[in-house]
Amino acid sequence: MYVSSETILRKIEAQLKKASTITHDQQAFVREIEKVKLLCDVLLEEADSSDRKGERIEAKRKESPSLSQSQNTTNEQDQLEETVMHDPKSIFDF
Repeated sequence: MYVSSETILRKIEAQLKKASTITHDQQAFVREIEKVKLLCDVLLEEADSSDRKGERIEAKRKESPSLSQSQNTTNEQDQLEETVMHDPKSIFDF
């Protein structure tokens, strides 16, 4: 399930406002701040995962030239085998 960063930021702001209204109960204040911390962690984790995704895409792009070179080599070998197996004196030659 995807939640936009804007939604998480709005939730952080709401939790901060709620925490700022708590003046008499230290434990309740800490619980609200912990909620803010968790929401921040979610945002940071999402940023890290999108960075890693970009790195994976870039790595695949770097790998693809080598893949295409190996495919070209395989195609050249297949063509050589076809020319070797081709018998021009065959009656089935069209």
